[in-house]
Amino acid sequence: MVRFKIAEDSYEVLATNLTQDEMPLERMKDLYHLRWGIETAFRQMKYDDCSSFQHSKKKTAAIGEIILALAFHNICVCVLLLCAKKLARRHRLKHRMYVYKISYSDLADVMRFYISGRYPTITPTKIVRELEITAQPVREGRKFERFLLPHTFTAFIYRAA
Repeated sequence: MVRFKIAEDSYEVLATNLTQDEMPLERMKDLYHLRWGIETAFRQMKYDDCSSFQHSKKKTAAIGEIILALAFHNICVCVLLLCAKKLARRHRLKHRMYVYKISYSDLADVMRFYISGRYPTITPTKIVRELEITAQPVREGRKFERFLLPHTFTAFIYRAA
């Protein structure tokens, strides 16, 4: 276990079975920083893309759901990056006090409507306009406690009717 200070009153603890000679602390911090993007992507896929529960019992169908979730996540990230560039340009032009950011969960909801085909009048321009409405200012130094809800197993018994 390696413990290092990240703020005045908080510490980060990393578990490893390597010695200090095999893995120096600075190298471990760098690897952890690189890994953080992967962890964030998995969290977004699990909760924001509604991939925490599988909808099929067969292995091939479950693998297909995972592949579709990955494809959906990649599409959402591409759209998010394009919208972020547009918001950054607008921020430079209007000299705003805060930098604005689009929430990934809002983006996933809007993209789900677009991809589902339930709203035939929705266009990419309308998507961008909808996302610009939901943009939130980024305020540095804010911290909130995580609100975790327990998830229980959902059995397939409802299909036995």
